[in-house]
Amino acid sequence: MKEAKRNEASALWSAAELAEARDVVQSLLETLGLRAYLFEVEPRESGQWVVRIDCALNGEWQSTSLEVPWQALRACREDPAARRALLAQWRPHLDHCRRA
Repeated sequence: MKEAKRNEASALWSAAELAEARDVVQSLLETLGLRAYLFEVEPRESGQWVVRIDCALNGEWQSTSLEVPWQALRACREDPAARRALLAQWRPHLDHCRRA
């Protein structure tokens, strides 16, 4: 059932929006200076997006999930203040993944 809900939420978004969300998240994670990580971005029916980041820490993988509204992701493309705000919000959750 969970997989069906995931597919329903994804169907509400265009391929361009999905790609844009992924590009924005990738840019944000690069700005944070993460090391050895994988990520995925998934829309929810609520309009929130879930960003799941898996990063290597001392030879083990750690997973973190963050929720972000679509409007906040889009704003990060063109609004430096919005970008700084989202980076500040995510940084404490991802400090363990940052390059030494």
